[in-house]
Amino acid sequence: MKTVTGTILCVLLFYITKAQTKTSDIIEGGKALVELISVLKKGKVEGPSSLIAGKTRIDSCAVKQQSDLCFKNSTAKDLVISIYKRNDGGYEIQPFTVKVIAKKQECLYELHSGIYKYRIEVDSGGVKTLLNEGEMKLQPCDNMQREITE
Repeated sequence: MKTVTGTILCVLLFYITKAQTKTSDIIEGGKALVELISVLKKGKVEGPSSLIAGKTRIDSCAVKQQSDLCFKNSTAKDLVISIYKRNDGGYEIQPFTVKVIAKKQECLYELHSGIYKYRIEVDSGGVKTLLNEGEMKLQPCDNMQREITE
């Protein structure tokens, strides 16, 4: 009887320790999954490679050197806005061009930071008349908004 009881006790202990091991593995796997999900939700991982100029985190716009630029047309006329990025000796041949309808706003997203030349023209029936021209500097992570009035 002692042998049978001892054998049953050993078998039970074996299954209990196996069950605890499986349960602890599941719990540890769950903890790792929760940590992974929290990191992915935040989208930011802190570490020595993420430090730059005293900041604790790097925004993707800073890494990619990109900015957003919006034009708000407060006039009663349709406008055509062309921006040319400055490169080594001059400006790019092909501009970014956007048509901004009267009393509306249009945006250009993820422009590379740098110096741009802009041309604002009034579009009246296919005939364009120069309204304004100049240069502007886009810094990384700028969300610049320009309001155009007459």
